[in-house]
Amino acid sequence: MADAKLTAGSFKPLNKDTHEEQEKISAPSLTFMQDAIRRLKQNKVAVVSLFVLLIIIIADRIGARDCTAQSQYAKCGVCQPPT
Repeated sequence: MADAKLTAGSFKPLNKDTHEEQEKISAPSLTFMQDAIRRLKQNKVAVVSLFVLLIIIIADRIGARDCTAQSQYAKCGVCQPPT
């Protein structure tokens, strides 16, 4: 490669593009939400983490809300059931 000689014939002039071709958008425009969802789908760890968080939130909402079930507080009388 060090032996290669560059001459004027080695170069070709660039084609002059019109202004419209230079300003052409090659990819479709996306909204902020569409771009965020597309990037999230590409990140598999983030998708799995999102599902784990959703399962935790759903389990918390479905779970029992009985404060006397927590034995630490039920023994000391801090959490009393309504009378």
